[in-house]
Amino acid sequence: MTLVVVALGVVPAAGAATIYGTRGDDRVEGTSGPDYIDARAGHDFVYGRGGADVLVGGYGVDELRGGYGADEVRGGAGDDFLTGGFGGDNLRGGSGHDILKAGPGHDILAPGPGYDWVDAGSGDDVIEAADRDGAEDYIFCGDGHDVVEADRSDLVQGTCEEVVFVAG
Repeated sequence: MTLVVVALGVVPAAGAATIYGTRGDDRVEGTSGPDYIDARAGHDFVYGRGGADVLVGGYGVDELRGGYGADEVRGGAGDDFLTGGFGGDNLRGGSGHDILKAGPGHDILAPGPGYDWVDAGSGDDVIEAADRDGAEDYIFCGDGHDVVEADRSDLVQGTCEEVVFVAG
């Protein structure tokens, strides 16, 4: 099933869906199955719900939240807020100043270009912050065993279990 958001509001869907947002501000909620949701432009709110979802932010300030399942959450151009859910999620920041917050699963967090804030939360997580863009990423590790790859401009909390600084 493919749905296109035609106005501001919530798109109800069941099963699995492919959903495209508009150029305006959208609020989109996925299904209980695996969804692909592309927010496109605007200041959007996207919630994946269940299933292994792919959530993609567009141009604008977006809030993308994974749900149950192993989700892939990708920020777009703009300052985005990406949150993992209960599965092992993959959060990838885009350009702009993003906030990446892991859920309780074993997650991968990769901030993009720009000054980003990363919170590993609980679970054993991998933080791939060595983007070599010269911008300071702020990295906080939580419960669990967290592995961080950072560049020299990043600020890494002292409680992270393993930290590797990459030259560049």
